[in-house]
Amino acid sequence: MSHVEQFDKEDEYGFHYDGSQIVNDSGEGKESGIATGYLELDLTDKKGKYTLTVNAEISTRSGNGYVSITNKPDNSENIRSAIYGNLITLSSSKTTEQNTIDIAGGKKYYLNFRYKKGSSTSSGYEEKLKINNITLTKKQEGKLTLTSGIIEVDKVGTSKKYYSAIENEGVANIEGGKIIGTQKYIAGITTLSGGTSNISEGEIALTGSSDIAIKAAKKGGITNVTGGNIHGYYGIRTEECLADAIIKGGTFNKDCNYQICNDGIYSLIMLKNVTLNKANNGNCVYVGEEYSDTIIDECNINSEKTRYIL
Repeated sequence: MSHVEQFDKEDEYGFHYDGSQIVNDSGEGKESGIATGYLELDLTDKKGKYTLTVNAEISTRSGNGYVSITNKPDNSENIRSAIYGNLITLSSSKTTEQNTIDIAGGKKYYLNFRYKKGSSTSSGYEEKLKINNITLTKKQEGKLTLTSGIIEVDKVGTSKKYYSAIENEGVANIEGGKIIGTQKYIAGITTLSGGTSNISEGEIALTGSSDIAIKAAKKGGITNVTGGNIHGYYGIRTEECLADAIIKGGTFNKDCNYQICNDGIYSLIMLKNVTLNKANNGNCVYVGEEYSDTIIDECNINSEKTRYIL
C-alpha cells in the first residue's frame, strides 16, 4: 500500500500514502480541485472468496469524497466500468464511513479514490479525503451436515429473490431431518457458485406457490441427489446459467408441478436410474432453454407430457 497510482490527467492531482493513511495531495498549482488515484488489488493467484473492508473519513466544508471498486481503473464520479460501483460516498454531512464487499479470487480489482473540493473553504477543515484502513480477509468455506431435526423456511421471497432455508457456498450434506415451508417463492436448499450440495436422505417438503425444493442456482455450483423425499412446486430447478445437477436417486413426488426443471442457460441435469411418476401438470422433466442439456440414462419416466432432450 506504499504507492498509489495516479490517473494521467494534467488538471487533477493525486493521492499518496503518508505512513498511516492514504490521503489526497495538497493540489497546489491545480485549478480543478479534483484529486484521483487508485490501488490495484491483484487476486489472480488466489482462490476462494474474500471480504474487502474500507474505512474512510473526510474533512471538508463543501467537498465530496468517493471510494469505489471496479474491474479497471476509473476516476469518474459516477462509476460505469463495473458492476461493483461505489463503496463509500462522503461529504460535509457524512464525514466517516466503513463498508465491506465480498470479492472472488482469480481476478484483478481496482480501488479508486476521488476527492472533489467544494466551492467554499474555511479554517478548521483540512479539505482531505483520508483512507484510514483497507483489509482483505479470506472467507471461511463452511460445511453443514443435517442428520435430524427440522429447518423451517419462515419468510416470503419474491419472484426475483427466493428466500432459502440453506444457501450453500461451501459443502452441504443433507443426510436426514426435514426442511419445510409454506410461504411463496422459497427454496429448501440453494447451491451457489462454488458450492456442493449432497442430498442423500431426509425430506424437503415445501407447499407454497412457485417454491423450489432444490435450487441449483449459480455458475460452478454442483448439486448431487442420491436419495431423499422431495416435495415442491419444482422438485429441482437449475434456473440460472451454468448450474449442474446430478440425480442418481431420491423420490420426486407427484405433487410437484415440475419434478425436474432445467431452464438455466448452458446448465446440465443428468438423471441416472431414477423413477419419476406423473407430476400434477404432467411434466416430469421440463427443459426450457435451447442450450440446456438433460441427460436421461436408464430411467423410468411415467408422464404423459414429459418434454426433454436426449
